[in-house]
Amino acid sequence: MRWSYLLSRAVLLGLFWAMFVFVIDPLLQRGVVWGGKAVFQAEVEVDDLDTGFFPPEIALTKVAVANTIKPDHNLFEFDSADIKLDAWGVARKKLIVEEGNLTGLKWDRPRDKSGELDELIDWEWKSIEVLKQAALNRSEAWMKEVISKTKGELDPNQLESVRLAKELQEEWKTRFDDLETRMRKVEEDYKQIKRNIDFADKNPVQKVKTYAQSAQEADRLLNEIQSIQQELKQLPQQAESDFQKVELARLRDQERLKKKLDFVRLDPTAISEAMLGEELAGHLQSALEWGRWVQQNFPNTDPPEPERMRGTTVEFVIAEPLPSVLIRKLNLTGELYYQQQPEPFVGILQGWTTEPKVYGKPLEIELSSQGSLQLVLHGTIDQRSDETVSRIALRFQAPIPPEQMFGDPKEFAITLAAQSSSIEATLLLKGEQASGEILLTQAPVEIKGFSADPKRVALNDVLARSLSGINQLESRVNFSGDVHDLSWNVHSNLGEQISTGLTTALTQSWQAGQEHLEAQANQLVKAEMQTLSQSMTSRFQELNEEVKVAQGMLRTVVPQTAGGLPLNGFDLNSLKGVIR
Repeated sequence: MRWSYLLSRAVLLGLFWAMFVFVIDPLLQRGVVWGGKAVFQAEVEVDDLDTGFFPPEIALTKVAVANTIKPDHNLFEFDSADIKLDAWGVARKKLIVEEGNLTGLKWDRPRDKSGELDELIDWEWKSIEVLKQAALNRSEAWMKEVISKTKGELDPNQLESVRLAKELQEEWKTRFDDLETRMRKVEEDYKQIKRNIDFADKNPVQKVKTYAQSAQEADRLLNEIQSIQQELKQLPQQAESDFQKVELARLRDQERLKKKLDFVRLDPTAISEAMLGEELAGHLQSALEWGRWVQQNFPNTDPPEPERMRGTTVEFVIAEPLPSVLIRKLNLTGELYYQQQPEPFVGILQGWTTEPKVYGKPLEIELSSQGSLQLVLHGTIDQRSDETVSRIALRFQAPIPPEQMFGDPKEFAITLAAQSSSIEATLLLKGEQASGEILLTQAPVEIKGFSADPKRVALNDVLARSLSGINQLESRVNFSGDVHDLSWNVHSNLGEQISTGLTTALTQSWQAGQEHLEAQANQLVKAEMQTLSQSMTSRFQELNEEVKVAQGMLRTVVPQTAGGLPLNGFDLNSLKGVIR
């Protein structure tokens, strides 16, 4: 055996191995880090990289890529990756991954130091906030509508007949107060006439003139009394007319109560958007963030042309052009963190490349988990044209939302509690244009309507029975538009069922309490009108007595010593006749 021959070959193999371990592997590791930074625009860390020559393969250990959105978290990290390369691609200076296995993959885990390279991307979804605020406004508006309608329709004080009776009572009080004020004025003027006559008796020169003026003033007062008497005579007729108005209003109230049993029928779409808008907007934002993340982290950019070196580049003719970097298939295993708990998942990434136009196929990714999340995701990112087109379809179990309350318990409120929520979503992104659909299914659910208002106790019982039959909710959102100015439509059986439940509850409540409501209204009207009648009778009699007293007082003003002769052209006998 020629030991010198074997020894020389062993030395060559050792040098070749050492070149890979101490030169090629470190350089390739740096290349992976630099390339990763260029692609993800964030810090990339690779703990170790090993290569194999026959067949060509790469093994990566402890890799972490920072998140440009949250620099204190990793976009993803994994424990190890075993990658089999295409030998023909390596020969042509192409990194073509035929198949690989990536294990220990995790997303959004905290990192020790910031991984920021450039300015953060603006992730303020103003259009989502607009949708959330619109949903909040709709919620407040329709709850106010329910409160105002239930309060107005179930409170007898809101009935036309009751309001009219109270208004008439105030009008009659004002009318009698005015008549009494005029009578007080007559009394005061009479007293002044009496004082003038008493003073004239002490002054014979002014006596005739004073008597004449007093007679004229007394005539004016008598005319005022006659005017008051005429108004008093008309009051019974006016009272009868007002009583008839109240009776007609009472009949209209009864008719309105019969026709308005469905008055609280609200817009089901408005109810759905009001009660589910904020939650659905959150799911919509998550879907859009995923789509935008895909577009921003898999940019459609061709690699820069390599620096020209000395020599001649010879390109061999091949049947299928290859991109510089291509991952044909990468098997993924790792953990998703769902409600702070890790959940294993598996997935496949196919067709990722730096030159999608050369490769000619879209990127595809599939993820699935069998834990509590129950995630199934399929996405394609097509960067073959100038405008990136992303399609994403996913299904998962959403976190159990906390119990939601809408309205004010003191007036009227509705609570919604769901034991489970599942999401199905489809998303299409073309540049900045987005469209898609989100389906939210919640079951079982518990919906309660209640009020602390004593006037709605009966309504609470009936409403509880009406809403108890709602066990499952299905809500669908269709959205479209620019990602910064989205519009959407919300469709859900929640709005329809709550609207139906409220209508049913109020219908039953009204049918059960309609007679009581009418009786209560009639009793209130009767009481108000009885009070009015008693007040009218009493004050009418008082005014009549005051008129008689005033007439008696004015008779004493006529001087008996005048002998019936005219005083300054005024016939005292005529005055006496008017008084009588």
